[in-house]
Amino acid sequence: MTRTGWAYVGCAAAAGGVFVALVGLLPLGRQVVLVVDDCGQLLAACLASAACADAARRSRRHRPAWTLLAVATACWAGGQAVWTVYEVGIGREVPFPSAADAGFLAFPLAAAAGLGSWLGRAGPGVTRARDTLDGAVIAGSLLLLSWVTVLGDATADAASGTLASLLSLAYPVGDVVVLTLVLMTVSRTTGGDRGRLVTVAAGLGALAFADSAYLYLVTSGSYASGNVISGGWVLGFLLVAAGAAAPGVRAEVEASALESRQLTRPMLLLPYVPLAVAGTVVVAANARSGRVPAADLALGLLLVVMVLTRQLLVLAENLRLLTELRETRDALHQQALHDPLTGLANRTLFLDRVEHALAARSRRREDFAVLFCDLDGFKAVNDELGHPAGDDLLRGVATRLRDRVRPEDTVARLGGDEFAVLLADSADAGAVAERLVTAVRRPVRLGGREVRVGVSVGVALSCELPADVDDSGPGAIEQLLRVADAAMYRAKAAGRQDPAGPTGPSAGASGPASPARPARPVEAVA
Repeated sequence: MTRTGWAYVGCAAAAGGVFVALVGLLPLGRQVVLVVDDCGQLLAACLASAACADAARRSRRHRPAWTLLAVATACWAGGQAVWTVYEVGIGREVPFPSAADAGFLAFPLAAAAGLGSWLGRAGPGVTRARDTLDGAVIAGSLLLLSWVTVLGDATADAASGTLASLLSLAYPVGDVVVLTLVLMTVSRTTGGDRGRLVTVAAGLGALAFADSAYLYLVTSGSYASGNVISGGWVLGFLLVAAGAAAPGVRAEVEASALESRQLTRPMLLLPYVPLAVAGTVVVAANARSGRVPAADLALGLLLVVMVLTRQLLVLAENLRLLTELRETRDALHQQALHDPLTGLANRTLFLDRVEHALAARSRRREDFAVLFCDLDGFKAVNDELGHPAGDDLLRGVATRLRDRVRPEDTVARLGGDEFAVLLADSADAGAVAERLVTAVRRPVRLGGREVRVGVSVGVALSCELPADVDDSGPGAIEQLLRVADAAMYRAKAAGRQDPAGPTGPSAGASGPASPARPARPVEAVA
């Protein structure tokens, strides 16, 4: 968040402190306290609603979330307006239920929808299921905590089924939902807008805690208007307003918020924090009473089942991540060692295979052959039909070369129109060279034309390496490549149609369409 945003947060905290001092610390009259209390809450809620509406206007990615938060705070402001009219305007105690409760209860619904919009980015099925269980564990923990402290007594009072009793239960349930989404939003928020979203989430959390404190005081019969817990509502709305009013990041940077779905440490630990707090409180409460209520036991067992299920989903997601990592590693390996156009081995992989073949020869005396291939007439095709046609031709030649050798042999593209073949067995190197020349010589159709190219092949045999060349040293590889390259150029210079000839280290085979000039594309014959 920017400095301006943090300045807004500081102002919100200072204003909240001033409000608490006016309501609970300074010796003001009862009527003055009521006016400050009710009007302060109303003003803070209206300010938050206006700031969220303005944030919705400025934001594109999070516009639905800001809009829903503007509606939520406006609903609460409407309820507070009714409350203020009763207490300040006509000097009467606010009845329960009243029209104010409609606005107050609409607030957690719209706020939860707004937070859900932030968290609603689609992801893998396992990730969505894990997030759902995280929310369920957090909600269950908060519900258990609320049950032990407040909700259990309120439920007992609601046994009569009156509307007032049922509404009194709706408040803590709504707070549980909001607090759950607040915790999930804080843990999953990343990117340039993290400060703004965390500030808003902190404000909503302050509102939920103020509601819980209010319900506790009402249940115990000790609440009265002008209580310092009103500072929680004022501070909460001011924080929401500060987060909404803070300058946002640029649109292209804003998209980075909430993008990370990897399992970070806060995300892993998040569900266990409220679970640990709830468990501690339940154990302490039951230790004093000497018994375990059935509701506490049922909620506890449900939480255990959800946590175990969540662990299984985390393991499944880890397996998915490991699979993606392995696939990425394999893809990078493929890119590093293979030609992107033809899919053949590249120069690096080819030289590595030759090195391994030399090592095997030194151990088991297994001879091999290296063939250098250079296309004849490729430049004419590339110039006349264009580079896309040239690429198609290279892919077609690569397929023909690969189809004419055995699976244990290696075909590589060294660059441009140069290819190389490593034959694991050198006994039939000459025959393989003939097959390659014949295969490449066949016509191919490119862009509606019949194209003919040839290939010049140079052969080098490992068995005819000089005696003073060490098979395990780099000199052997250089010698083989030099001999094959020289043989290929002699074959190209000879320009012979017949590839038959010697198969020693200086053997060559060539098969261009015409020895006088390179093959040219010709018009297709219908």
